[in-house]
Amino acid sequence: MSGILALGSSGERPIDPLLLERLTATMVSRGPDGQSCRHDDRVGLGHTALHIGDDDEALPALVRQRDAVWMIADVRLDDRAALRHRLATAERPPAPNASDAALLLQAFLAWDLDAFRRVLGDFACIVWDRRDRRLIAVRDPLGVKPLYSAVWSGGLAVGNTLHTLLALPGVDARPDDQAIADFLLFDALRTPTVTPFRGIRALAPAHIHLWSPRPGGTGSDPAALEAQVRRYWSFGDLGDSDLPTARFAAEDPGRDWVVAFRERLSAAVSDRVRGHRAAVLMSGGLDSTAVALLAHQALSSQQPHQHLGLHTVVYDPLIEDREGHYAGTIARTLTAPHRIHRFGTRELFAGWDTLSPTPLLTDRTLETATREIDRALLQDARIVLTGHGGDPVLLPDVGYFVRQVRQLAWGRAWRYLRDGPRRSDRRLPPLGVGTLMGLRRQRKDWGKGFPSWLAPRLVRTLDLESRWHDEGRKRLRLDADRSRQLAAGFCNEWSPLFEQMDAGARGLPLAFHHPFFDLRLVTLIAHMPPVPWCVEKYLLREAMRGIMPDRVRLRPKQGLPAVPPLQPARKASEIWQQWMKEPIALSAYVDPSRVLGDLEADEQGSPSGGIRYRWVNRRPLNLGLWMRGLGDHGARLAPREPGAGGGGDERSAAWGIEAGVSAPTTGGLR
Repeated sequence: MSGILALGSSGERPIDPLLLERLTATMVSRGPDGQSCRHDDRVGLGHTALHIGDDDEALPALVRQRDAVWMIADVRLDDRAALRHRLATAERPPAPNASDAALLLQAFLAWDLDAFRRVLGDFACIVWDRRDRRLIAVRDPLGVKPLYSAVWSGGLAVGNTLHTLLALPGVDARPDDQAIADFLLFDALRTPTVTPFRGIRALAPAHIHLWSPRPGGTGSDPAALEAQVRRYWSFGDLGDSDLPTARFAAEDPGRDWVVAFRERLSAAVSDRVRGHRAAVLMSGGLDSTAVALLAHQALSSQQPHQHLGLHTVVYDPLIEDREGHYAGTIARTLTAPHRIHRFGTRELFAGWDTLSPTPLLTDRTLETATREIDRALLQDARIVLTGHGGDPVLLPDVGYFVRQVRQLAWGRAWRYLRDGPRRSDRRLPPLGVGTLMGLRRQRKDWGKGFPSWLAPRLVRTLDLESRWHDEGRKRLRLDADRSRQLAAGFCNEWSPLFEQMDAGARGLPLAFHHPFFDLRLVTLIAHMPPVPWCVEKYLLREAMRGIMPDRVRLRPKQGLPAVPPLQPARKASEIWQQWMKEPIALSAYVDPSRVLGDLEADEQGSPSGGIRYRWVNRRPLNLGLWMRGLGDHGARLAPREPGAGGGGDERSAAWGIEAGVSAPTTGGLR
């Protein structure tokens, strides 16, 4: 994991080495183990490194080829052995101890821009090709690693850390209206290239941003370079080579799918657990427990002396939460240290007067509790594995049975009833009838959920009601095409999660890895018949036979029960009234009186005495917390040590140095 930054100077002014060094130092939270800078007259590169393996300290942070091509990268590659073989065939054999960044550079030298389609893994990289005066920025196909660009008073900047780009003089740090509207409507940004700031754009996943000389130009001035953006990969490019379809055994036609899935999931976990300190965010569900078991196997073969830390979030005693019980079963199987984090006793909005600002728009309702988890993870590990991705990757075709009935395909419908996977507590496989009826009700009620407190000017200017209804049609539509399902999920739902879990947002040197988001695995599942393999996660259950204890492997898939109201440390209406007294321009986005009225209605609406704040009404509060940081982006070049903080009012601190994220830590673990 690394912090990366490139500055391109405009006009006749060369790169300021001191500015480059100071900006690079702001990325210390994501790379505390080394800092390097390199520049010529027009382009400067800065890099900070995080060591997660025993041999990392011997590897260079910034890689180059005879001073002609420079590369900085935040990269984790998959299937390194196959890449080494292909590079050797292309007469570019890498050094025996080549880092992932060095391998990526060798791939670029061998195949130029086509290299990024040929490699597997999570990466954001910047290349300064001094031969052809090209500046190249690339983001991995699934968008696991973030990358941004901005224009500043000195020229062009590209990097993977928002608060570093905000520290540049001349960057337009005014709020982006579309980004704020998306957050208020959907809890997340819905446009891949938008950030919360007008002057900073995100590079979309699977895209290359290329700045090269204009025809007839010299390319000596990066500000005069011609910018091009091109997609180098899409879900339609998922290949079908090396799939088990043609290898079905007549006596057991499904065995090859199970074996192929287990092999690819094991490889995905093994490639991500390389390093000497690892932990797993593990609920008691199938996805994260499978990751924990396979990670233990990988560590045992790679580094038997290393332990795997396990961390589980539960909501008891607020509700009867069995997740800790199932997770404990896995911990005892592995004889691994297991830490339970109890959210049932936490308070909403705790510590909001002392929270440091963060450049990301996100829910920070339980910020203090999630920061405790982050600090506990940091004690155990620098690599954290999650089970995120199991649900969208193994998404079942819930409309299959109803579709067969409608098409009068009685044979397929009967075979599904007879042979389809079923939960241990059900006599029939899921029919999808309840899901379809629920979607019909949601379509009818979707329009009623449009927030009434949005500022009328914002609604008119951005045509938000049409955007709301368009989003409802997308969300509440069943699509039988697996590639379209995957593409929609990755582009709209998961990019914000990756961004929020990135070290640049969390302000801690933790590398979060998600084995289910692996192109080898996604390719396999995209070509696999969803019935029966994705029904009740049948494929995963079969793949973990003999590895996972049956009491967990065969458990019913259950959602989290409705959590009773958590008590607020301070009433939301009081916080909102405080926001109204401060010089923050919230009225440009919401009607303050309507927000206050809705919060007070929430506070009076529960006869049991507990306060249940609707999620939609928490968004203006989080927007207010974010906008308080807008006035603090002047003195942004004084980095703090990663993980430092606690005590006192930190609102004058740099954007995001002590940033925390609630939802990705506490949600999606099941």
